[in-house]
Amino acid sequence: GAAAAVPRRRTDVGMMQTIFGPRPVWLIAVDGTAGPGTVELAWSPDDPLAAHLRFRAAGVDELWTVARDLLADGARSEEPVGIGDMRIRSAGVRSSSLTVYGVEGSAEVLLASSVLLEFLDACQDAYPSGGEMESAAVTAGIDALLIAWGLA
Repeated sequence: GAAAAVPRRRTDVGMMQTIFGPRPVWLIAVDGTAGPGTVELAWSPDDPLAAHLRFRAAGVDELWTVARDLLADGARSEEPVGIGDMRIRSAGVRSSSLTVYGVEGSAEVLLASSVLLEFLDACQDAYPSGGEMESAAVTAGIDALLIAWGLA
């Protein structure tokens, strides 16, 4: 029903994550078998550039970390977006496709575009894109790298 379309959000106080899920997905495995599964989408202001996606299905429990901007670009593109192990694209008005590439081949996950777009909107509301470099966590990470490399 209509209630199922409303994303469930919770904030884990210790991690301050916005979590949507579980939401239904359709998984197409490397061997071509397909079946239902779920996804949880998580984001934290402590890591503002990343989104975390946990996929679960029979025999599968995978956690993927992907750039938030890659999700946003792919959710709105009919052409696959991404140059690494994951490509994301809109698969029509109602669904989005996430394809992961590995040594055994590729696997695809189809999910409702509305889930992905509502998750991205919640991330944007909590932490607008472009403000990441103002994050204390990002600044501290960059400072630590510069010190480790002897550049600061």
